[in-house]
Amino acid sequence: MRALIVSSTAAALAATGIYHLINIRNATGNVPARQIISSDRISDSLAQSKAVKIVNPYDHVPIHDTRNITIRVAETLSDEEILARFVKGFFGGHVLGLERGLLIATKKEITRFEGMNISWIVART
Repeated sequence: MRALIVSSTAAALAATGIYHLINIRNATGNVPARQIISSDRISDSLAQSKAVKIVNPYDHVPIHDTRNITIRVAETLSDEEILARFVKGFFGGHVLGLERGLLIATKKEITRFEGMNISWIVART
């Protein structure tokens, strides 16, 4: 009986993994790869930005790489709407779906920042 439960669990995990990979492939399959520009460094303006100082407050040696793509969007969309749609698609899409499901199943929150010294980071910017 125990062997049946173990093999059923393994089959369910394998099926879930395959389903997850198929969803990612389908969600990213229409990206025009020839329009993606890769680089091994970030722009100087980004390197000197407050965002980099917040992400890397202790100036650890970074390893940079970037990917850029130019896309067309309706002129009626504001920058805020474009950012909101990107964030919703990235964090709410298939790529992080498995992680999101695990967090929900274990009753964890991804937005809890108690271990970070947020007041220090905000004060330095």
